[in-house]
Amino acid sequence: MSSSCRRSGSVAPRRIEHCHGRSRIAAGAGATAFAVVCAVLALPGSGARAVEGTERQLAVGTDVEAAQRLIDSGGYEPARVLPEKAPAVARADGDSKREAEYLRLLGVAAFGAGDGDTGTSFIRAALRVARAIRDRRLEAACLVDWAIGHWRRAEYAAALTLLDEALAIQVEEGDRAGQAAALVVKGRVYFKEGAYEQALEHHRQALSIQEGLGDRRAQAVTLEDMGDVFNDRHEYAAALEFFDRSLRLREAIGDVPGQAWIRLV
Repeated sequence: MSSSCRRSGSVAPRRIEHCHGRSRIAAGAGATAFAVVCAVLALPGSGARAVEGTERQLAVGTDVEAAQRLIDSGGYEPARVLPEKAPAVARADGDSKREAEYLRLLGVAAFGAGDGDTGTSFIRAALRVARAIRDRRLEAACLVDWAIGHWRRAEYAAALTLLDEALAIQVEEGDRAGQAAALVVKGRVYFKEGAYEQALEHHRQALSIQEGLGDRRAQAVTLEDMGDVFNDRHEYAAALEFFDRSLRLREAIGDVPGQAWIRLV
């Protein structure tokens, strides 16, 4: 990722790219301030050390949380290799839930690495196990992950079908965090389709749930997504407001890798 900052002066509104591929904003004509958008901030080498440590822990312990942390850090290829045998180990131990969790994580990692077919295969296997043990929340999580795979391949109708199925389960189960996650993904699908009002409505619903749960990390992500929608609609003042709210939350929880600084100069 680039560590450079991009600036805009008093020029016509235009977009500038964020390190994650998200759109960001340049100040409009006549503005007295300009936005400086920086890439992810991290101490030199700290990210690499964290990933290496997680890889070692995962290799010896087949820890579901360690696998998730590795995927969250962007380590899709290592995450696919290291827990490859983990589902079989969990199955041999008679731990079907852990088996399904590992299959799901392998699917998520494959999707992140751009291997949609492999990701789908893992997610389907996870879904079969989740249904066999009648773990409805896990079933819904698998459906959301599968929807993300379709979203990545621009198969939006299929993604929405799976998300609606997941949401029905989550509402029945009272899984508020799961509902919020599914609503965020639905918002992103609508955003990609250019259905901005539907995107914002689903993000608002997700944000309301996340605020009720006190999940500030999830709130920051949703606020950033909402900023992206306003930016795409050329409503730059509103976009900056949402990006700023997201940034303040990330700073408050110490989410250094998730920060993208927007400073008014």
